[in-house]
Amino acid sequence: CTSTRMALSGGSSGAHIAMLYAVTFGEESPIPVKLVMSRCGPAGFMPEDWANSRDVWKKAEKEYGGYVYSPADSDPDYAKKIQVAADFVGKMLALGGGYLAKKENGESAVYSADEILSGCYEGSSRIYQQIKTLSPSLLWEKYKIPCVARHGELDGIVSIDCLRREKAELEKIGVDCSYIISSLDSHTLLSDRSAADAYEEECETYLKKYLPL
Repeated sequence: CTSTRMALSGGSSGAHIAMLYAVTFGEESPIPVKLVMSRCGPAGFMPEDWANSRDVWKKAEKEYGGYVYSPADSDPDYAKKIQVAADFVGKMLALGGGYLAKKENGESAVYSADEILSGCYEGSSRIYQQIKTLSPSLLWEKYKIPCVARHGELDGIVSIDCLRREKAELEKIGVDCSYIISSLDSHTLLSDRSAADAYEEECETYLKKYLPL
């Protein structure tokens, strides 16, 4: 039996790898990718994707003083969280090694938060292009692989904001995508049985549609 198509699935960092492979290779993969299924996976590395991650704002709390989570539009400390999130993104680029770890002058160095914030919104800038290489949601347009994703609103590691930005990007370019969002789940996705069942049913529906037996 020769495999002629495949679906990719993963959770958290595994979901990031699945999404990144799908949007990078898609139909040109040795076994063409027809579907990706993600559980609490990070699809973007813009500072906004991480500003409300609990890991980030706990760090911000230590650096800037005490406050609790609140949405960006009503959060007086959101700008500080963005600064800390940009610092996190700079470190992620350095961890990428090679090209991602190089500044314009060829030095291997971590980009500062200010460098990230000054360069990540310029589509032609080196920093934006580096962030893009890590961000499946910014690469989806080439192959438009269908996607099923599940996320919890209480996720403190990969903020629900990350999924919402992914959803907006994919819907904007016409990707067939479905999102199961639970108000009860954290990053472990263990609290909401009905959301788990809905995700499994949706995955089965998409598998039948894009990888029929």
